[in-house]
Amino acid sequence: MNQKNFSIKKQLKSFKYAFNGLWVLLSEERNARIHLFVTVCVLAAGFVFEISKMEWVVVILCIGLVFALELVNTAIENMADFVSKEYHDMIKKIKDLTAAAVLIAAIAAAAIGLIIFFPKIIGLQEIFKAVLLGIVQGLTEFLPVSSSGHIVIGSELLGLSADENLSFAIVVHAATVMSTIVILWSEIWKLLQGVFKFQWNEQTKYAAKIVLSMIPILVVGLFFKEAVEKLFGSGLLLVGCCLLGTSALLIFASKAKPKEKKEIGWRDAFLVGLAQAVAVLPGLSRSGATISTGILLGNNKENIAKFSFLMVLIPILGEAVLDMKDFLVVGGNTTTLSPAVLLSGFISAFIAGCFACKWMISLVRKGKLIYFAIYCAVIGAIAVGYEIYR
Repeated sequence: MNQKNFSIKKQLKSFKYAFNGLWVLLSEERNARIHLFVTVCVLAAGFVFEISKMEWVVVILCIGLVFALELVNTAIENMADFVSKEYHDMIKKIKDLTAAAVLIAAIAAAAIGLIIFFPKIIGLQEIFKAVLLGIVQGLTEFLPVSSSGHIVIGSELLGLSADENLSFAIVVHAATVMSTIVILWSEIWKLLQGVFKFQWNEQTKYAAKIVLSMIPILVVGLFFKEAVEKLFGSGLLLVGCCLLGTSALLIFASKAKPKEKKEIGWRDAFLVGLAQAVAVLPGLSRSGATISTGILLGNNKENIAKFSFLMVLIPILGEAVLDMKDFLVVGGNTTTLSPAVLLSGFISAFIAGCFACKWMISLVRKGKLIYFAIYCAVIGAIAVGYEIYR
């Protein structure tokens, strides 16, 4: 080894370049952020199930392999785009081959994960309930069909107790926040970059509108949450009636054809926030209320869908904090649900949320809200009929 060429400063610079590469991967590639989330879940599961040292070695090797191939895939794609931005059969073949390598590694890692963790999971019935309710929460948080209403219906059908429902709600709310951040990361990152320039630019103005839209739900959540729950309750009859109301609102929005605005105004942001505050009633869809209100006010469908999902990030986290406070007051520091059940609910809610968030933006852009109106009307009528005649 040539000692003259060795320099600690140069070695530290090489680490800096490597970390820059990781940051580029995570900031620009959505799949890499999903891999990171799965990695965190797997590591958490490893500690929960107390896997052996050899199993840890295998898990870490799988994680490293997937990320290494994802880095290579991204580097090759960027190199190919740099060489030629025009379509070329050979470049497409190279990109497909590197993408296939990542896919095979991910499938192999998933199979190894199942071999390691599946035998350790006990209480499969509770796991099934958690996965089912997690999927329901993840889908309905973004689709205009009321997540709270479906969770009430699902909990009623699956027989979850009050403390179980509360602890589970905290977990799945956190999962839906994570899914929103993953899918809308590019928009969130642009907003953060603009805001931290500490100038009154387009990003700062947009962020201020989001803050304005959150004021009504903040007031309701902090001062009137218990009063609303006592006044209206959360039974199936109320859920069914509110689902019928959601259906009517979606029908109005799907038929409305107001003159489209270029951007979401201050007044519109506040009115959409009021719609979100009214949607605290179980069965009245938050996304349905906010998106429909925005469309009726003449806003671009895709823009108002993204605004609706961004404006709910802090309120969902706030709701999780309030639920945590209630849980600690009424349920102590324990829950009858095992860590495996809560983790299963979290993962299923996150995956379903990622799918629903992306799908919903596409559906709103294409004006397909009428199908959700029909669904809400059917489920609402069934809920009302079941509560009346049971």
